[in-house]
Amino acid sequence: MSHPPIGPMVDVPSMPKTKPAFTVPRLSCDCHTHVFGPYSRFPLHAGRTYSPPEAPLEMLVGFLDRLQLERVVIVQPSVYGTDNSATLDAVRQLGDRGRGVAVIDPGIDDKELEGMHKAGVRGIRINLMMSDQPSPEVATALLERQARKIRPFGWHVQLFAPMGLLVRMHRTLSSLQVKVVLDHFGWRQPETGADELNGLCALAESGNVYVKLSAAYRLSHTGFDDPAIAGLASRLIAERPRALLWGSDWPHPGAFASGRPADAPAPLHDIDDGVALNSFAGWARDADTIKRILVENPAKLYEFT
Repeated sequence: MSHPPIGPMVDVPSMPKTKPAFTVPRLSCDCHTHVFGPYSRFPLHAGRTYSPPEAPLEMLVGFLDRLQLERVVIVQPSVYGTDNSATLDAVRQLGDRGRGVAVIDPGIDDKELEGMHKAGVRGIRINLMMSDQPSPEVATALLERQARKIRPFGWHVQLFAPMGLLVRMHRTLSSLQVKVVLDHFGWRQPETGADELNGLCALAESGNVYVKLSAAYRLSHTGFDDPAIAGLASRLIAERPRALLWGSDWPHPGAFASGRPADAPAPLHDIDDGVALNSFAGWARDADTIKRILVENPAKLYEFT
């Protein structure tokens, strides 16, 4: 799996340097963030592939306030495996301001899922971005098994997977009896072809699938300024604004760029999320569409009250 260079690296989570250049609607939501630590309370998983600097809840709240974002979704990062303690603690502290997306063990019981639901979890994440890419059949079996577990709670499945695999799973994703969220523009890459892009847009049209307009900086050499990213975002917004979410990917883990041993400190990407948010507003163009994607879609999917 290749990844383009995506800018300088830092040892402390970056904060927005650019202010929003538009009126950010009340109750706007960042739908893709993570928390790391504090490691004295929440140590990293032994089987992790990288070791990021701490990015605790207090820093996340400061980040959100600078962008005038009142709501947030915290996604369980891979460095914690299926130990959701840090994510759950942060979501509980946020109360009505926060929701969580967990990573679960296959054998988890309903009582534990119910506890997560009460804490604010509204989905699970499945990572299919593996060196040995699973076949659509294997991925479908995993997806359907996990979906059966969470269906009684009304949760969704968030998928991090190559676009080609997602497109080949169209029938499964569009008919699954839980909502599906595709991370990071469906993982569009510079080599992605027209057929796969058309397939992603068709998934967004299915009525069952959301696409996150998130982490553009991880998808091309020029990130937010890439005409291909802007074109895909504009197309998705024009065709299916009700199926879109926005996320920053704060604090911008550097796992893919570090090349370090798993236990060596892995710096973070230095990203100006004010630019990211302003880029989104430029793609969306009008206030109603901005509100739809930043406020209304997250409120419905994550059950914000």
